[in-house]
Amino acid sequence: MSCSTKELPKDLNESIAYFEKHWSSGQLRDFKGKDERKAVTELHMSVGMWIRNNWIHGDRNPKLIKFFDSLNFRHPDDISSTILTSLHRKLDNKDIDLEGQIDYYEAYWKPIIECEENHRKELVEINKKFTVGDTLTLIFPVDTTQNHTNAVGYPCPHRQWTFDEAKDLKVKGVVTKKFDLGDRLIHLLTLR
Repeated sequence: MSCSTKELPKDLNESIAYFEKHWSSGQLRDFKGKDERKAVTELHMSVGMWIRNNWIHGDRNPKLIKFFDSLNFRHPDDISSTILTSLHRKLDNKDIDLEGQIDYYEAYWKPIIECEENHRKELVEINKKFTVGDTLTLIFPVDTTQNHTNAVGYPCPHRQWTFDEAKDLKVKGVVTKKFDLGDRLIHLLTLR
């Protein structure tokens, strides 16, 4: 499937129309015939990725991006899922319920955004306490599932974890430089 510059959709309706025009009747029938969630999930890493790579990433389609930005969409995955969900609903003669889809993503992102903001503020306050020459001890959770041994970070809103001396990582270092980037402070450490 390719998309010429002339065919780049500028809004949700044109995005739906693109697939109605370019998919075969069999593809449309197969998509429509599945449960909505299953249909959209199955296409997330194929058609959804195509939407993200050809219409969203790299500002390939500024009009479509502007349309979804005006609706406060925050992530390309949310945009591609909304396009596919809306297509499925239209094919099923159901209300697209764009407002409901917007509300779903706003509710999804709200605790993440609040957690990230609180975490950023916490880090700024913690970082202010350290100066060049101070010793820091940093601890990181380590994922030991499926034979992994990688330090990981838990993204918001699930940042809580308990340090396990037997498996988690502890690193000590001395602050050798400190960079103030406005709302963030970055420390350069020499590890011991």
